[in-house]
Amino acid sequence: MLLAGCAPDPQPAPDGPRLALVAASAEVTLQRHGALGVDLDLDAHLVVDGAPWQIRATRRSYGHPIVAVERIGVRDRALTDGLLKDLAGLPGFVRVTIADAGGATVRTVEPTFCPGHRPARRRPSAPATSPYPARCSTNPFALGAVWGIQAGWSASVHDPVGAPVDLPPGAYTARIAIAERYRALLNIPADKASATVALTVVDGPAAQVPAAPPEATLSPLQAKAARPTGPAVISDWPRPDLRPLPAGGMTVKHDAGRDYLAFFATVWNAGPAPLVIDAYRWEETGTMDAYQYFLDGDGRTVGWAPAGVLRWDDRDGHRHWHLADFASYRMLDAQYRQVTTSEKTGFCLSSTDPIDLTVPHANWQPANNDLRVGCGGRTVASLRQVLDVGSGDTYRQDLPGQSFDITDLPNGTYYVEVTANPERRLYETDPSNNISQRQVVLAGPPGARTVTAPPHQLVDAA
Repeated sequence: MLLAGCAPDPQPAPDGPRLALVAASAEVTLQRHGALGVDLDLDAHLVVDGAPWQIRATRRSYGHPIVAVERIGVRDRALTDGLLKDLAGLPGFVRVTIADAGGATVRTVEPTFCPGHRPARRRPSAPATSPYPARCSTNPFALGAVWGIQAGWSASVHDPVGAPVDLPPGAYTARIAIAERYRALLNIPADKASATVALTVVDGPAAQVPAAPPEATLSPLQAKAARPTGPAVISDWPRPDLRPLPAGGMTVKHDAGRDYLAFFATVWNAGPAPLVIDAYRWEETGTMDAYQYFLDGDGRTVGWAPAGVLRWDDRDGHRHWHLADFASYRMLDAQYRQVTTSEKTGFCLSSTDPIDLTVPHANWQPANNDLRVGCGGRTVASLRQVLDVGSGDTYRQDLPGQSFDITDLPNGTYYVEVTANPERRLYETDPSNNISQRQVVLAGPPGARTVTAPPHQLVDAA
């Protein structure tokens, strides 16, 4: 346990990483986007030198607390008990104090620090690449994380998912300081733990949604040349292990006089191999033939097998290709009897969330986490979709047909059930762990229904 009280200024171990907070700019101008406020990105970074800095955080189950260790070379050092409640990063890592022109403090925030946010090389002699993940998981049911900064590299201490700050236009002084508990815990000297920035806030335009990048396409002739030609022979090839997390994000929506239970759900891959789906379209149809590919430890294809079809989804908010029957959702009553289902069963596979990057063969830097690229446009003749080891694919079911119609259900206790690979079309290492259930409680009159989700063991998240 980290003890409170005064102590000599910490000193890093001779063979360990040296951490320092650096402001890359002495002056920063930020735009205020109306009622949205100011995204408080002060161009401050945690710089690491001497040796790479790495933290691993895991929980044995949802009934156990998260345990974090700092890895220095081949040694592990346990960090403070109770430091982490989730795997979104290090909570309250820095304290940002904003003072107006007269020196009065007007705002104080303590953002969460994701050590993978905006990694950057800081000096010419630093390694050319970093092996560490470039993001943290905001999924409350994530199981394990690896965070790190390469020696000679840095990461931004800006919280990419933090709430904007309500600051009117004007001149300010911002002081960024590493919290005392982290200074002591990570051996950061006082003269390396703070920075001051002159901040100017100006009125700016409304935020713009970036356009999707152009999609890559193959001609039908190229696609035909790439089509698997050999027979599918299933043996002991490396396979994925698909596992659904408990559903979350429970809300009730009202539409056209009916009540719907919306939620999000994640299916993740515990490995030891990625789920790789290649699909090919031979005619101008709304389907593609899908094949599951099996890769060896060097990434070479050792075999393939039919995996159903991909279907083109032309609805608003989709307009891309879905792998049919990847997951299914049911709502059960207190006696575990089915009361309603979701029509959503097809998905564009993408590694949207790091779920447990400590499992063997986890890919810390999955390349296919951009839905705009991997899901394909209407004119593509073939495509590849991948769910990497350690990552999950999260979808929110909030449209009628996808969400549960609860209009005619009486108030009481129910369960949201998520099933991965329900038709067993995909080959896995262990199909026995493909179901998860989350308890919910419905209440309220029609048109004003409410939902609560009791804590799932130690995870208290809606």
